[in-house]
Amino acid sequence: MNKRHTFLFLLTLALLLCGCGSSTVDDPISQLGTDTDSRVAHQSWGFYRLYQYQDGTWTTIFDQGQPTGGQPELGDTPVVIVHGLGSTIVQGSFSDLADNLIANGATSVFGFEYDTLDPIATNGTFFGQALDYVWPILRQLEIAAAVRPLAEAEIKEEKLEEEIDTAEAVESEVKVEDKLVKEKKEKKKVVALLSGGLDSQLAVRMMQEQGFDVSAVAIKTPFCDFDCGRGCGFEIRERADDLNVNLKTVYLGDEYIEMLKHPKHGIGAGFNPCVDCRTMMFDAAKKHMEEIGAEFIISGEVLGQRPMSQHAPSLHIIENESNLKGKIVRPLSAGLLPPSDAEKEGLIKRENLGMIKGRQRKIQMQMAKEYGIENPPNAGGGCLLTEPQFGIKAKDLFDHIETPTINEIDLLKIGRHFRLDEETKFVVGRNKDENEMIKALALPDDVLLEAKDYVGPVSILRGKNAKLHVEFASAVTLRYSDAPKTEHSIVSVKNGDSTDEVSSECAEEQSYLKFRM
Repeated sequence: MNKRHTFLFLLTLALLLCGCGSSTVDDPISQLGTDTDSRVAHQSWGFYRLYQYQDGTWTTIFDQGQPTGGQPELGDTPVVIVHGLGSTIVQGSFSDLADNLIANGATSVFGFEYDTLDPIATNGTFFGQALDYVWPILRQLEIAAAVRPLAEAEIKEEKLEEEIDTAEAVESEVKVEDKLVKEKKEKKKVVALLSGGLDSQLAVRMMQEQGFDVSAVAIKTPFCDFDCGRGCGFEIRERADDLNVNLKTVYLGDEYIEMLKHPKHGIGAGFNPCVDCRTMMFDAAKKHMEEIGAEFIISGEVLGQRPMSQHAPSLHIIENESNLKGKIVRPLSAGLLPPSDAEKEGLIKRENLGMIKGRQRKIQMQMAKEYGIENPPNAGGGCLLTEPQFGIKAKDLFDHIETPTINEIDLLKIGRHFRLDEETKFVVGRNKDENEMIKALALPDDVLLEAKDYVGPVSILRGKNAKLHVEFASAVTLRYSDAPKTEHSIVSVKNGDSTDEVSSECAEEQSYLKFRM
């Protein structure tokens, strides 16, 4: 059995936007998909909370990574409910489900949730991803049971095998541990900025080859996912495991949004403040370097690869403004850059450093083969702000709102966007997943629109003048639906707790394309 899945006896998945009611849970595990190897994007794991259900009340025991209560009573059959709508669990939506689980044999019930949403695939991908994130938290609580109920014979057999393996391995484990401790003491520590891309992996391998003990830091922002925008932390944890490095993740949220309002060194071709962004990342890595007593920081940056942040003057600015002069080593290009303190002090030698320059990846691909890095990721950054079309939408948001919220930023990532006036945004979903996301992100003052009798998008009007644009938005919503183009159809219009119906024809293209971003 997979080691990381040995911490849960029973797990119930509460799917996004689905109410649980009070139906009896006979076999929650069988209701889940099995495709746990497929991963989908999720933007903000840093907002998770973990609750325990006791005496009809949900009590917070972890809040954004920090324990808030004592050691819970687990019993023999603990249950975890995984859900994606922030604060829904503690509002009591899952109390009936918790009561049913306890009635069916659960000795304790926990709830895991996060505050922002991203497209979630079905067939178990959300379950697998959430479990991958939550299991280290549960490990801290010393949950030590199996992921599914096992037959008594299986339990006994597994226990016997474990006892035999343990007895046989004790002596050798002690010897190996003593050796590793000794080697660890002798190695100098360095901190790597790990993005999940090939270049940062190669930088780690180069330093390990030279005898350094490497720890990794991964930086996440509201606009930047790990692993070239396709992951939410799982891939980068896999990369860290493959590299045999400890991984610390750091989320830059409010401070990043504040920086975006007035980036000191400007923006790139999109809405990307690359120099200021890299400075913040190195500042976070510096804190970790100081915490663990590391000698310097390494990065996979290649001279001339990125037009804004990876040419010599920008590298110099980033180093100075993060107060890391002489403390940054870029192993892939260091042979072309001024010597770092590590080189001056003899910790590394220039002949062991790379001289890669430009956007070609031929050398990196050859190095990947030599280091045994399988399936190296494609080149490209994971930052949405570097994408021109997204940059237009982001700039529009910051032009009209002084300090955007995470909710407003998450809405930027989905749908077709229209600026109807200075106070009003209009967003139209492009597929089923985006429709569900729009519903989930809707605020009490927002207006939701949907064709009543035809397959089509969910649309959202947001802003002070939203209600003034209902008729126009209804026509556009019908235009993107399967409704007949020359006949009147009904649009359901929801605002808060009230729902109305509007009869409208499909809009003409020229009437709305001028508003699209």
